[in-house]
Amino acid sequence: MRNTQRIVATMVVTLSLIGAAELRAGSCVPGPETLCLLENQFSVEVQWEDFDTGTGSGQVIPKVVDDSTGFFYYDDARYLELMIQVFDACVINNRYWVFAVGLSDYMQSVTVTDTATDVAKTYDNPPGGYLHLTDTNAFATCPPLRTPRQGNAQPRGTTVLELIDGRFLLEVSWRDFAGGTGDGTPVAVTSHSGYFWFFTPRIPVLAVKIFDGSASDGNFWVNFGATNDVEFTLRVTDSLCQTTRTYFNPLGNPPETVSDRTSFRADCFIFADGFESGDVSAWSASVP
Repeated sequence: MRNTQRIVATMVVTLSLIGAAELRAGSCVPGPETLCLLENQFSVEVQWEDFDTGTGSGQVIPKVVDDSTGFFYYDDARYLELMIQVFDACVINNRYWVFAVGLSDYMQSVTVTDTATDVAKTYDNPPGGYLHLTDTNAFATCPPLRTPRQGNAQPRGTTVLELIDGRFLLEVSWRDFAGGTGDGTPVAVTSHSGYFWFFTPRIPVLAVKIFDGSASDGNFWVNFGATNDVEFTLRVTDSLCQTTRTYFNPLGNPPETVSDRTSFRADCFIFADGFESGDVSAWSASVP
């Protein structure tokens, strides 16, 4: 079983902070391989290497949530591979926080830079693991007397995420630590990938992709991961084969990426039950 918690954080220190009053404006320039967040203050760049020593740079998916969250694909534009957030928590602990969910087990190096100060952090993910990141101490570069940025409110809509021309239908329900419950609101990012937000449209929580592995093993692969440890139930239905699988994450379970490579056959024959990777002991699942 792969250990999805193997995340090595390397601090690239260029501490030239003269004082909060002298912080310059962010200078991130958006590009195909550069994601700019929080009013161009933070830049994100990704380098990856596959299992055949192929290498490349992460490509920005031009999907707008608000300016705190962004997405990358790697070698195939159909698949969301990294969802990353830089959260302005200056009024909470005088820090900017970084969250990330990886849906690829390639070797990856993710560099986040505060362009207002030139302070950067690089998060390295080893091959065979899935990047999961919760760094609530990432950047101590808050200016004084900050007020939190406000996002654009969006109403809740449908609860079903449709992927691959509607063949796969995904739904999520959640329960938080205060006993609150609800349904995840889906947003499609690519034809094969998307995410759900739970509490606010500003903060995506659950990222998911359906990978077409039919040429490899005759199956569709379900990869998903969350940015927090609330309870949720993800229900995935293959509407063509009339096959459904339910994945349950208990309250307080540390988030990590799960890869199920055996539940959904491309040719509509129900295949063996099981996970290829992920913390199997923490998950329960059923296939009608």
